[in-house]
Amino acid sequence: MKIGIAGPINPYELRDYLYKDQKILTINKGATAVNTYVKELLRKGHSVIVFTSEVPSDERDSYVLEGEKLRIHVICSKPRMFITHALSRFYMVGRLKRVIRRNINDIDILHAQWTYDFAYAAMAFTDMLPVFCTVRDWCPYIISVQKGIKKIQWMLYYFQFYRVMKNPRLKFVANSEYTKDCIEKSFKISDVPVIYNPIDKNLILKEKKYEISNPVFISIASSAFEKRKNIPKLLEAFKLFHANHCNSVLKLVGSGFASDNPLMIKYKDMGLLDGVELCGYKSHDELVEEIDQSTCLIHPSLEETFGNILIEGMARCVPVIGGNKSGAVPKVLGDGEWGFLCDITSVYSINDSMEEVCQNEELSREKVRKATEVISMKYGSESIANQHIELYTKYLLG
Repeated sequence: MKIGIAGPINPYELRDYLYKDQKILTINKGATAVNTYVKELLRKGHSVIVFTSEVPSDERDSYVLEGEKLRIHVICSKPRMFITHALSRFYMVGRLKRVIRRNINDIDILHAQWTYDFAYAAMAFTDMLPVFCTVRDWCPYIISVQKGIKKIQWMLYYFQFYRVMKNPRLKFVANSEYTKDCIEKSFKISDVPVIYNPIDKNLILKEKKYEISNPVFISIASSAFEKRKNIPKLLEAFKLFHANHCNSVLKLVGSGFASDNPLMIKYKDMGLLDGVELCGYKSHDELVEEIDQSTCLIHPSLEETFGNILIEGMARCVPVIGGNKSGAVPKVLGDGEWGFLCDITSVYSINDSMEEVCQNEELSREKVRKATEVISMKYGSESIANQHIELYTKYLLG
């Protein structure tokens, strides 16, 4: 099958499927689920053409990366053109459309990721071939927790989101039951299939790689500033935990977790960084190693339409803590069978779960064991790719 993917892709994560005599850069650092999906399609012998973007860009022109069964079109902003991230979602639509149109005869289906510029561009081709759109976040909720300029920025995004969701010719896919419920309640769209985010099948362990003697927690977030990620509550909870376990460590991973970040300086002045390691951005390989060297992964997010980092921890046989009312999080963790659930808005509830993970080793091992039993079938990349191919085939055969 010849599959077109319109979405944020990091070519460096797909370097094994590209010819070596090319300059392969790291862009779109937060696109783990999409990278994993494309990788599995290639393993299964399908041909993939990716339409992605880089804004802002140091490259003078858009460029193409080639492999035997993979082609990546990286559409760049004009050289040295100042453009905010908010405006780029609108500016890039026309450029994406032009490149997709030139390649439309080379693909059987087109699958857009998220509900913004990529989907907005992709829906121009619904009269030419089946066009799918995976809903990977819920814009109305994100708007509700923003303030100031960020709220205005997300209200601009909502224009694209709304137009995409109201397009009757797009074939929507939800990445969780929570997302499906949001789609059905808000837009009255029925029979939306649920296909979860994948974890690379090669990353799934049968037992933990390292045994760590002291409590080492890890939390990964794409943004240190976003209210939805709930980092301040985690820091307050860890401060309580650290007071009773002076050898404990909390590793914060993500581009915003750097010592020169004004927000981190503020947290330090508030006494919230004792025992905290600011790890900054890590490549995916480095991130997996950091998880392996931790005793527990904690994800304090207030809302997730899936929460990919949860299955990253499950795959590495690390106990996971998440919010009991955080969107899709409870279901991803099997309603508490495959991880620990707590009231993520309560410092004391988070602290209690941290204590339980460390003090009740038998319970932790049991949750990890159950997670290991289900992860390949439920979230493994091969299973997820098969579900997509089955869906595509259904529409191609009419």
